This record gives sequence, C-alpha cells and structure tokens, in this order.
Amino acid sequence: MGSPELAKDVRDLLAHLDAAEVDVCGHDWGAAVGAMFALCYRSAALRLAFIESAVAGAGFENIWVFDKPNSAMTFIPFLLTESLAESLIAGREEVFLRHLWNTFTHNKSRVPFESWRPYVEAMKRPGLIRSSASFYRGVYGALDAVREAIRTGKITIPVLSVSGEASFGAAQQSFVEAFAANIVKQVVIRDAGHFVAEEQPEALITQLQSFLAA
Repeated sequence: MGSPELAKDVRDLLAHLDAAEVDVCGHDWGAAVGAMFALCYRSAALRLAFIESAVAGAGFENIWVFDKPNSAMTFIPFLLTESLAESLIAGREEVFLRHLWNTFTHNKSRVPFESWRPYVEAMKRPGLIRSSASFYRGVYGALDAVREAIRTGKITIPVLSVSGEASFGAAQQSFVEAFAANIVKQVVIRDAGHFVAEEQPEALITQLQSFLAA
C-alpha cells in the first residue's frame, strides 16, 4: 500500500465523518500522503502544511543515491529488500530505532532516546516490522501513479513548507516545488533535525497557527 491508496483511505474517512473540505497537515510520510491527497482530491484540500518530507515520485527517490557515501539513507534499501528487514530487525528493534534516532535527531537533549521507548515496544508487536517495511515497498511501487497525478497539474492551494535546520533545511523547497505551485512560506526551524514537532514544538505550533489562521 503506497501513498495513493492511503490518500484514498483519508478521503473515505473524511466522507464517513461528513467532512467535505479540510486543512491538511503532515510530517514525514504523513506529509507525503497529505500531498497525494491534495493532488488526487483537489476540491477537498484547502491548505497543506508539509513538514520535513519529500514525495516519492517527486524527488524523494533521488535522496538516497549512492554515488558517494550516504550513511543516513542506508535504511531505505534495507527496508526495500524483501524479507531482509523482517529477519534482521526482529529482536533488535532498539538497535534499529536507536540508529534512526541518532541519525535524524539533532536536538538530542530535547528528545532523548528514552522518549522513544514506546516506539521500541510498539515495533515488537507481531507483524509491525513487515507492515512498516511493506509501506516503503508500496511507496516505490506507486512512483508512476504519483508522477501521473503531478502531470495533470501541480496543486494550487496554499502550502506551508517546514523543515529542520539540521535536516532538509532550505533544500526542502525544491521538493515541494515539484508538486506545489503556491508555496506561501518556506520555514527552516533552527536547532531542529528531522523530528521538528518533538525537537522544537513551540516554533512549529507558532508557524502552523499563523498559516491555518490566514
């Protein structure tokens, strides 16, 4: 299941809730699914807050090329290799998550690894590693569908792009420009890595409140 299928799930949930139009906010894959929702169901999305992400099919797949060492992104081909992640992470969930925490968290005093304990325990649930890895596999299986959605036209709703200074930083704007024509603001949050909401929640909330109140 990739982002187009999850975007449809969001649409179906909103229909069940009788919510015809919504503001969309997401981080990481939540942002990518939010972008896909806005691309596929254009009358339903009013605004999009896109936080620390890139859309597979619109630039994300170019981040983990290995023409030079790219230690931050080695986990992606690892997850994409059928059954490998399921075999090697089981029983070593803390090792895997500590690697991700260490790689992508900048403000480690604000977000110590101990705060990730619920994630470690959750990853031990039967089937969770496979479902997580399968999402990455589904995302890459949907590249053509994403590109086709963008070919019909970039979204024109207002978009707020937010990134961490020690992560995507200003480079995120090019990822957002790949699918959005109306970026009203590109914000780089200082002293933050990938996990902006955890590392600098006050700064993020300020930006979201301003954007959503406009």
